[in-house]
Amino acid sequence: PGFPGNKPDEHGMAYLETTRGCPLSCAYCRYPHFRRRVTFLAPKAIAQRVTALKARGAREIRLIDPTFNTHPAFVKVLTLLAQLNADHRIKFFAELLADRLTPGQADLLESAHFTEIEVGLQSRDPSVLKQIGRPTNLAKLDQGVRRLTNRNIKVTLDVMYGLPGQTLDEVLSTLRRVTRQPRVNPQCLQTLLLPGTSLRE
Repeated sequence: PGFPGNKPDEHGMAYLETTRGCPLSCAYCRYPHFRRRVTFLAPKAIAQRVTALKARGAREIRLIDPTFNTHPAFVKVLTLLAQLNADHRIKFFAELLADRLTPGQADLLESAHFTEIEVGLQSRDPSVLKQIGRPTNLAKLDQGVRRLTNRNIKVTLDVMYGLPGQTLDEVLSTLRRVTRQPRVNPQCLQTLLLPGTSLRE
C-alpha cells in the first residue's frame, strides 16, 4: 500500500489485483497455464490498498481479478469496501461469476458503489460450454444478472464467437437476447487460439 507507484493515473483510474490465478480451466484460456495455484490478498490488505488509492485521488478502481467472487472472503471484502467508500467517491469495476451471486452479495456490491460488472456468458449453448470446459447454470446466471441490473449496476456480458461446436444462429440469438435486457451491454469476443491452451492443441 505504501509503494509510491501504487497510485491512480492522471484520470483518477487505478487497478487492483486481489486474486492471482483462476480456479476455472477454460479450454481457450491461458490463466491456468501461467499459475497452477490461486492465491488471495487478505481482506485487511485489500482495504489498506483501497485506502491508499483513495487518499491519492482515485476516482475509479478496476479490480482485475479474472473471477472476483471466487475470493474465499468475498463478503468480508465487499463489507470493507462498502465501509471505506460510504461516500461513493470511488466507482468500482470487477468481473465475476453471476451464477454464484446471492441477493446479499448484490446488495453489498451496490453499497460499495460497483457501477459496472463484467460477466462471462460466452455461449448459451450447453454443449458448447461443455466442450470449452465452462459448465454454467444459465438460469442462475440470468438471475444473477438481474440481481445486478435491479440495483442499477451496468452489466457487460461477454459473448464469444468461433467456439467449437458453435453456430452463427446461436451467436445471433444470444446477441438478440442480450440486447433486449435493460442495463446490459454485449461485448463480442473473438475466440483466439492461444499457444499452450487445450483448444489450440
